[in-house]
Amino acid sequence: VLERAGLEPVLATYFNSLLFPLIAGLRLIRRVLGLDRGSDDERLPSEPVNRLLTALFGVERHLVGRLPLPFGVSLLVLARRRGS
Repeated sequence: VLERAGLEPVLATYFNSLLFPLIAGLRLIRRVLGLDRGSDDERLPSEPVNRLLTALFGVERHLVGRLPLPFGVSLLVLARRRGS
């Protein structure tokens, strides 16, 4: 996709790694129970859960780009125009 757009990757890494085991487990359970709807629940979490998730992302933001994150729920790609 990047090459077709005339871009070259500068950084490609996963993020949302801290929550990966929990999310992967929930997705597996949903699939086994036949509850897989093809996407994650889009409802907003409760305020306490949202605060916890915000804190986890706050910790992980210091790792992205500094440490290789070999797995995660999301993928981040930083790219530039080829030849720049």
